[in-house]
Amino acid sequence: MSIILTDLVMLIQKKAIKFSTVLYPRAGGQIIIICDDQYILSIFFFTKELEQRTPHKHVHDAERNIGTAYEEMWQFPYYLDLLRNADQVYVKFDDSATRLVFEIEVPSVPVGEWVD
Repeated sequence: MSIILTDLVMLIQKKAIKFSTVLYPRAGGQIIIICDDQYILSIFFFTKELEQRTPHKHVHDAERNIGTAYEEMWQFPYYLDLLRNADQVYVKFDDSATRLVFEIEVPSVPVGEWVD
């Protein structure tokens, strides 16, 4: 875990070590990300039919070391592609904001092929 200060906002960064996914018929999906310090982030993806019943409010519970985020279903393949193909993935969040913000980030890599 590391803490990054950007624009006077404190972002907590954790390295993701594994993830799992679930698709729910006609209801959406879920990606569960487990970080190196056993922090668990569950991202729930909801369909348009469930939009009215979805909280849309991210939650971070520091005592239980758990976070919950909500995204629209159309974003599911992008998250899945990022988690499958990146060598290192980091979960960043700001738990001091009035609305909790989660970011999934990969370190920058050079464009093109690398030849030794």
